[in-house]
Amino acid sequence: MNTNYVRTLFDYNWKIREKWFEWCRKISEEEPKVFSFEEYKNLDSIIQFSSDTKTKTLNYIENLNPSSYHNVLSATNKKGDKVSHYYVEVLLHIAVHEVHHIGQLSVWARELEKEPVSANLIGLDLFKV
Repeated sequence: MNTNYVRTLFDYNWKIREKWFEWCRKISEEEPKVFSFEEYKNLDSIIQFSSDTKTKTLNYIENLNPSSYHNVLSATNKKGDKVSHYYVEVLLHIAVHEVHHIGQLSVWARELEKEPVSANLIGLDLFKV
């Protein structure tokens, strides 16, 4: 069984993201697509960005020693306050925040009267029995 739960959350996100990319490809060209970032004007450029960031993130996670999970990341937030968080807290936040966006995509799909991608963690074979 995979006991690297941080990695598992990212694996989950990547699997669901791939399903969403497949889902987006099925939408007919007549349906409106809105992307706010100038560099990512089409689905292919978004998929390429996702692939690039997945490679970098996976490399980081695979080379991160679990003993460093309790290292502290200090930064300044949007309000100008100095904040400190454990590495593991930041990594888990990133993974869980993507789940939030998966939910947003599900709402968008339903607004288009389309069946959303299942976000079910169970059955993705992330944990081998």
